[in-house]
Amino acid sequence: HNVIPETPSSLPIAVPDPATAPTNTSIHRIMPKKKKGKKGKKKGKKGKKKARVAPAPYYPVKLDANYRFGNIIAVSMQDRQSSKKRAAYLIQQGGESVRENDNNSSDRRGRDSDGQDGPSRLLRLARLGLDDLPNGLDSLKNLTALDLSGNRLFDIDATFFGLSFCAELRELNLNDNQLTGELRDDICRCTRLEVVSLKRNQITELPARLSENCPAMKVLDVSQNRLKELPGWLPELLPGARWSELQSLDVSGNDLTVLWPNIGVLTGLQQLRCARNTIAAIPSSVGKLKALRLLDFSGNGLLSLPAELTECCNLRTLNISANGLTRIGKLL
Repeated sequence: HNVIPETPSSLPIAVPDPATAPTNTSIHRIMPKKKKGKKGKKKGKKGKKKARVAPAPYYPVKLDANYRFGNIIAVSMQDRQSSKKRAAYLIQQGGESVRENDNNSSDRRGRDSDGQDGPSRLLRLARLGLDDLPNGLDSLKNLTALDLSGNRLFDIDATFFGLSFCAELRELNLNDNQLTGELRDDICRCTRLEVVSLKRNQITELPARLSENCPAMKVLDVSQNRLKELPGWLPELLPGARWSELQSLDVSGNDLTVLWPNIGVLTGLQQLRCARNTIAAIPSSVGKLKALRLLDFSGNGLLSLPAELTECCNLRTLNISANGLTRIGKLL
C-alpha cells in the first residue's frame, strides 16, 4: 500500500487554553528591524550662527604670449645688474663738483669734467633700486655729499660700515630706504658730518655718542622711523660734545614719549619738529632757545604749555594742533 505523508495542514495545532494562559500574553508578529537613517547635524545654540567666510578675491593675471616660466626672476636680476652697473659708472666718474663758496647747497652743484681733482664732490645714487652699498665709495677721497635716497637698502650695519670709510663726508641722504634696526657707532667715524637725513626708514635707536663724534652737525632729520627714546647725548651730558651749530632737528613720526629735559643747551636751534609722537610735555628749558623760529608739537599728548615758551622771542610758527590742551595760560 502507498503511504501518504501527513501535510502540515493536517498536523495538530496546539492552541493555548484561555483559562490557564496569562491574561497579558499576546501573539506578536516577528518583523525585520528597520534600518535607522543617519542622524542630522546637531543644531547649535539658538541665536549663535556661524558666520560664513567669504571666499578670497581672485585677481586674474594677464600674461602675454612671450611669457616663459622664470621671466619675472630673470627680469628682476637683470634690473639689479643694470642698477649696479649704473652705480659703478657714476662712482668711476667721480660725481659732481661742489663749490664751497656758495651757501645754498641746492644751487652750488655743477658738472666738472676734471674727474675728482676738485676740492669736494657730490655723488647722486638716488632711485637706482640698490639693495646693498656699491663698491668703490672709499676710493673717492674728496667725496663730501652722497645721495642714496629712494633705494632698497635694508642692512643697516653693512651700509654704515661701508660709509665709515668716507672720512670727508659732510652731507648724507638715506631717505626712503628700508634700513631696519639700531644705528651703531660706524656713522660716528664720519666726524665731519653736517647734514644727515634718515627719514622714512625703520631705525629703532641712535648711537649714544653722535654729538660728541660729529660736533659740526647742522641738520639732523630722523623723522618717520621707529625711535622710542632719544639717547642722552646732549652737550650738557657729554663734556666733549658741541652742537652749538645745530639749526634743525626733526624727530616727527616716531614713538617718543619724552624729549630731552635740557634741550635748551642747543642755543643755535632754529627749527624743532616733534609732531606725531606721544610726548606729554614740552621741557621748560625750551625758553632758552632764543634763535628758535619754528616749533611743531602737533599730534602729541600735551595737556598744557610751559610758561617759559614766551621767552622764545624769535618764534614765528607754533603748531600745537591735535593735542589735549585744556589751558594755554598767558601765552596768547
